[in-house]
Amino acid sequence: MKKIIHLALLVVSFSANSATVSGNDFLNLLNSKDRTEFLGAMSYIEMLAKALDKSSFCLPENIRLTELRDVVKEDLTNNPKDRNQPVNNLVANSLKKAFPCTSK
Repeated sequence: MKKIIHLALLVVSFSANSATVSGNDFLNLLNSKDRTEFLGAMSYIEMLAKALDKSSFCLPENIRLTELRDVVKEDLTNNPKDRNQPVNNLVANSLKKAFPCTSK
């Protein structure tokens, strides 16, 4: 129970400070061996994806969180020059590039 409370506080704190968290910091969380840090980063991707789906990008139906993580992690890894930017912009842009909305 204590770990769940810690994780919830980490996610709330992380979300509130996402404009000051860099891509470097976020990539470190995604690579962290600390389960709480890793799950906090995963929760942030999930929250952002749900909040912006269908407005900034269009996620495929039944996409898994691990797939979203892979997209974000690959983009951060392959674009080190951009990792000084705020994580909210980087995650949104990663998902936008990978899952653009198309007109039907």
